[in-house]
Formats: sequence, C-alpha cells, structure tokens
Amino acid sequence: MIPRADDFPTTNLALQQPVTIRWNAHVVPYIEARTDADAAYALGLVHAHLRSAQLQLMMRLAQGRLSEMLGPLTVEVDHALRILGLPRAAALAEAGLAATTRVWIDDFVRGLNDYQAGRPRRPREFAWLGIEAEPFTRHDILTIGRLAGADVSWFVYLGAIRARSKPGFAELWQRMLDAGGGLPQGAATSLIGQAARFGSNSVAIASSRSASGAPLLANDPHLGQMLPNFWILAGLHSPSYRMVGLMPPGLPFVGVGASEGGAWGGTNMHAASSDVVDVSSLKPDGFETETVRIGVRLLGSRARKVRLSAHGPLISDARVLKPRDGADMALRWAGYAPSDEIGAFLAAARAGSADEFHRAFENFAVSAQNMVFATRKGEIGKIHAARLPQRDGFQHGPVLAPHHADDSWRSPLNAASLPLLVDPPEGYIVSANERPAFDRPVLGFWYSDAGRAERLAELAGAGSGMNLAQLAAMQRDTRSPTAARMAARMVELFAADGVGGRGIDALRGWSGDYAEDSAAAVAFEAILYVLAEGMKRQASDAAARFQREWAYLNRFLLPDVARLPAARRRRLLIDADRQAQARLRRFPSWGDQHRLRIAHVLRALPLFGRLFEIADLPVGGSRDTPMKTAHGLVEGRHHSTYGAQARHLSDLDANHFVLLGGNDGWWGSSQLADQVDLWRRGGYIRMPLRPQTVAAEFTAVLRLEPATATRG
Repeated sequence: MIPRADDFPTTNLALQQPVTIRWNAHVVPYIEARTDADAAYALGLVHAHLRSAQLQLMMRLAQGRLSEMLGPLTVEVDHALRILGLPRAAALAEAGLAATTRVWIDDFVRGLNDYQAGRPRRPREFAWLGIEAEPFTRHDILTIGRLAGADVSWFVYLGAIRARSKPGFAELWQRMLDAGGGLPQGAATSLIGQAARFGSNSVAIASSRSASGAPLLANDPHLGQMLPNFWILAGLHSPSYRMVGLMPPGLPFVGVGASEGGAWGGTNMHAASSDVVDVSSLKPDGFETETVRIGVRLLGSRARKVRLSAHGPLISDARVLKPRDGADMALRWAGYAPSDEIGAFLAAARAGSADEFHRAFENFAVSAQNMVFATRKGEIGKIHAARLPQRDGFQHGPVLAPHHADDSWRSPLNAASLPLLVDPPEGYIVSANERPAFDRPVLGFWYSDAGRAERLAELAGAGSGMNLAQLAAMQRDTRSPTAARMAARMVELFAADGVGGRGIDALRGWSGDYAEDSAAAVAFEAILYVLAEGMKRQASDAAARFQREWAYLNRFLLPDVARLPAARRRRLLIDADRQAQARLRRFPSWGDQHRLRIAHVLRALPLFGRLFEIADLPVGGSRDTPMKTAHGLVEGRHHSTYGAQARHLSDLDANHFVLLGGNDGWWGSSQLADQVDLWRRGGYIRMPLRPQTVAAEFTAVLRLEPATATRG
C-alpha cells in the first residue's frame, strides 16, 4: 500500500524520461530512473510525500524561526540560532560544491517544490503549528545540512563558558578534560542539542572472519528517539547510482547504506571542529552589527542584535549563552568555510575501493565522522572525515583561545591528512565515539566512554565465521563493561566499611547486563544515584552539574566517595543500600523502570503533548551499552530519549535495515510507527540491490510520466 497514493503526482512532471517508483509493505520506496537528473527529482518528490511537515520544521529550526510556531518561549533560542548563523554558513558552503553536487541538489529541490505546489492536502502539523508549506531553495537544503553538521563540542564549551568565573572552575575544567566529558546545557539550549546530537556504533568484519567470505558491516546511528524518525529508508537506481539506505530528510544522499561497490556508515568523531575565541579586546570597528527580527506567533516580532567578527559570530551576545564575566566570545567553526558533504556521500555511493572511499571524503568538513566502510574487493577501513585545525590542545587556559589561535586554521587537516585505517590485522574495525587510538594530531577532547567500543570489540573478535545474525545480536547487546567494573568496585567499597544488604548483594557478580529483566541494573542505578547526590551536595553549582554526567560517574565518583570522612561515608553507603532495596521493591526489573516512549516530536508541547504518545514500552540497554537507550541519573521510572534509532546490516549482497518508528512521517499514518515491533524483536527489512529482487519484493508501483515538453 502506498500512503496517500492519490496525492502523489504521476503525470505532467518535469522529467526527461518516465520514472518508476516501487514500494514495499513498509512504504519504503525504490526509485528507478533512466537519468541522474530524474532520479534526484523523483527523490525530491518522495521526501516531500513522506516527510513534508518534518522538512518544514527542520528548515525553520535551522533558520532560527521556532517562535513563528511556538511563540515567545523560544525567542532567545531563535536569537542564539540567528547568531550561530547556519544560513550564513550555508552560503559559504555553497562555494565548495562540485558542479555535479550543485545540479543534483537543484533537481532534488525541483522535485520537493513541484510536489508541494501541486498537493492541496497538508499534514495536520501545519495547522497545529500555524505554518504553510514554503518553497525550498538550494540554500535551504545546505542550511539543513549545516544544522546536521553541528559540533558536539559546542554544548560542552558553552556550559563551561557560563561557569568559568566561578570558584574552583580551573580544577573542574581539568577534571572535564581528564574524564573526556563536560557540562550539560540545561533547558535553554536542549532543543538545539537534541537536533544536533550524534552518537552511533559501526562495526566492520573482514572477509577472512566472515562466514559468507564477504566483508560484513553493521551500523546503528544514535539520535533522538522520537517520531518521525530522523531517517528515510529508500533505494535508488540511475545511470550513476545503485544504492540503498538511510537518508536524512531533506538531504539527498544515503548516509548509511550500500551500493554495488561497497557499504558504509559512520559514527560521530566527537572532534573539536570549533574554537571559542576571546575578542574582548577588539575595537568597535572590529565588529559588524545587524538587526534581525524574530517572528513570534500571534505576537508580531522581536528585534535582536547580531554581531560578527573576523573570528566568527559573537555567541556571547545570546542571552541563553551569555557568560557571567561579560567577556566577548566569537565562534570559529569548520562549518564557516566551503565544503561539500552531499557530494562526499554521492561519491561514496560510486566508490568501489578503499582509495575511492578515502578520496570521496576529502572535501567533507562537518560534522566530523569516523566513516567505516567495506568494499566489494574485500577491504574494510575507517576514514577520519573532517576539517580540523592543527592544534596541540587547550594551551591558553580554560575554554577561550586568543586571537592568534586562528593561525591553527590556516592549513586545516582533512581526510587526506588524517589517519586512514585499512584492513587491520585483527580482522575487524569497531567505532563507537570513543577516544582515538592516537594522540597526534589532536582531534578533540570530549568522547564517549570506551565501554561500548570495548564490548563491541569483544563480540567482533570472539571467533571466525561471523554472520549477519551475530551482528544483529551485537546491535541488541545490553552489557556495559564499565558498569560491571563500577559495580565490582562498589561491592568492595561497601565491604570495606562493613555495609551489607540486599541492595549491594544484587551487584555481586553482575556482568553489567541491562537486560529488560535485570534486577541488578535497578540496584546499580539506585546506588549510583544516591552516591552521586551525596557528593553533589558539597559541590559548586557547576561541579554539581558535571557530577551527574557519566564521564564523571565512571571516572571520579567512587574514588571521591572513598575519600569522604569515615563516619559520613558509612552513612552514605547505608542510605544507598536502603534506597536500592526500596527501588527493587518498586521496580523488580530494569524494564519496569527504564522505558521507551514512542511519541511524536510534538509530545514536548505543554498541555496537549500527551495526545501525541503512541506507546510506553519496557526496554533494555543503557547510556553505555551497544544497544544504546540513554538516560541520566535516574531515581524513578524514566524514558530513554536518545539512542539507537535505526539499524543496518550488510554483507554487500544482502542489506537489511529497520527504523525505530516508520518511513511515513504523517501523524495518523499506519506507517508512522509500523517498524517499532521489528526494532524491538531484532527484525529487519531487506533492501536488495538486484533489479529482479527489487521487482519481486517492491510490488506497489507508481509510474511517473514527463510533461509533453520535457526539460533539457
């Protein structure tokens, strides 16, 4: 069944030749076009058909126009976004586009706009948010791309900037560097962070360790767990491309997928693609000032100032980011320069060797990615796809860099000059946002804990004869080696003080498995919560926020508890055990406490948000397990909001995908969440590359006809 098939235009289209779009039972489209231009145009029709409301929301978010939909509560967030200037960054990026990329985007945009112009029916979200379907431009697509390319370091820098004038910050900053994690941002910037936060797992298995004799690849990108999904699953066949995979809505490329030449995916490098530059000493003529007007739903508009410097926009002018010491700070970002991320992924879809994959990403800048690939020739590899300054570290004090730090950007590093890994001797590659194995060049400062990568490496290296079923089980694995080690240290700490009870006893011998039916996971999180809260009470506000982060908890919490005065430490441990017992009575298993909410993004709205909730389900996994279902410190029942949102398995000839949600983005559609059950039980949708298999499995067909006078 094709959703809203009567709405899909099939005649009098701006095509050169007829196009066929085949659909399977999960409304996954496969486009068959005789020209590349027609393929891109049909792709625009498909994106608009499946995700028209999502595309309009993303465009407005990237442009800093949330208040047009949500009212005065988001004016200051919009101001921060206007200062960040993603549209300015997109204009600069446009200069870096290859001619083939430019033409591909233009044809895609033509498809988006032709669909919108001819379809009177609109998703309900348009009326709820008070918006209309605006036409897209090439610049709009690149602006959405710059939103997707946000630097994860921003959210650490900005929290640190607000806290740096407080007593004890220098010690806190050093702890943040040692732990590799930082300060959360709070409600003021959480919406920006949610839109740009990235994690992910990628595992490649060499053909020598594969049961099929072909290299294997497994990818599961980690994003916000909400509907509509942040990916569209699609296939495409044209003269230059035969590819299947996951596409970001509004961006015309396969970010995770496969082609005739190989398969690819990636994880965020967590690289520091930005510097915060102290521009307080610049004279007034060193700034360019403009006034922007922010539209507010039903309430007119608000005027705000935006200042630019030679070092970047002044992010310190945003009220939600303003430092307490009043310093002027500019943002230097790799995204404020020409680059071609869309062209990089299109080139990857044409690649057939490690060298071709490597060269595909030379003009890729943001967001920095560990691109993991497998080729038809049998190679596996990892590319550091990024544009980064040549820096040695934070040499100039906490957070801020001086003016001359811009010197490190004069000859930035890129994929061609960063390390390349091909066919490692162990026969597998694992990437999970962990700290790189090398110290130079410096890529960044804030990485995920190594526990996920450690567990994936343990599973990938377990033996030969690896198959897709084993990779599928790896994607659903719920064990955290880091949590297991922490639990063992907790048992020792309690025993040393002579504290026992059913709470700490539940952790004896625990493997760190956050399975749905685990009681030990409940006890561990309860003890973790009480200990962290006990330490937080004697910390500064900034340190207290840091002490809720996993980076602190697994590195410093237990040593800090051990250093407490004996009587106070013993009281804290006794309280932790008692509360763990109470938690176990309330939540006998981890799935009773740890939940997966299947809900539309509008679930966040006040008053009416609950109307957009579809299901509330038990789920395994945690913040640090291969099957990531992230959470912070938790006291009661809670929901994962960030983690595994899609999955991909490939042995090149067979590609399998699943979304946490569905392919159709319309509220009320039966395919909005029709893949949730597949995701939960470890099922997948097969995405073949062979034309005869596509025809057999994608049985609903739309045939698109060009206008009588076709375009040239």
